[in-house]
Amino acid sequence: MPTKSRSIGKRPTDLAARERLRQAQVAESRATAAVYAAMEALGAAIAKREEANAAATVVVDSAAGALTLARADLVAVSGLDRAAMLLGVSKPELRKATKAEPAQQPAPADVFGAAS
Repeated sequence: MPTKSRSIGKRPTDLAARERLRQAQVAESRATAAVYAAMEALGAAIAKREEANAAATVVVDSAAGALTLARADLVAVSGLDRAAMLLGVSKPELRKATKAEPAQQPAPADVFGAAS
């Protein structure tokens, strides 16, 4: 039995049909390229967002550390009782806040007793 090469589909014999097929293939190729370009743009946007989030996290961590130091300075200057009264928090809350690592800082609402 002789083997015949299999074609993917019949090729149109009419010139107008061939032109329509060619135009459809060009449109399909452009649409596929647009999808891949959009995927690349999305990846770049996600990477940019992650960089911005990382930079913002550094700023927030720095601010949290500064807050811890400022509280500790106030306690050193005024004493724990007076500093707690000035800040409107309990002594145990202030003691905990002045000893916490910046990454372990409670949310501002928790520090100032709003969540209690």
